[in-house]
Amino acid sequence: MRAIQTISGNAALEHVHPLLVELVARLDALAIVQGGEYAIGDGPRSEADQEEHYREGRSSAHYGESPHNFSPAWGIDVFPIVAGSVSTNLADYADIEQVANELGLVWLGPGDAAHVQVAGWQNLEPDYGRPDDSFSPAALAGIIIGGFLIGRALA
Repeated sequence: MRAIQTISGNAALEHVHPLLVELVARLDALAIVQGGEYAIGDGPRSEADQEEHYREGRSSAHYGESPHNFSPAWGIDVFPIVAGSVSTNLADYADIEQVANELGLVWLGPGDAAHVQVAGWQNLEPDYGRPDDSFSPAALAGIIIGGFLIGRALA
């Protein structure tokens, strides 16, 4: 049985919008009950991280054009883990889609199945600031929070 830890104690989740933290909490509860597992990729991204994602084709947005570029971030990437690896099967993302919809969040679907964002984030005031280049979600790789493996699952 997995130990349930306080999600707000995880540095990566401290830097995302509260509705996205709730998404992770609900998926964590499902993972514990159903025996599933998820990996959190990126919440907030610094300018260097966002531009790296753009150059590598993992994002179509430059820095400042993505919900990941604010602190707290208005977007997060959550991946189902199946047989020890990130799943590429769209059916494995059904719980992410369902919980996102229940919370009024936007799940991007087949084009970016791991990505969930706050609805209308483009119209929100960007007064939260942006993560600087010293913030590195990669530094959290390998930390387990309930059913979640924290780190960059975008390989």
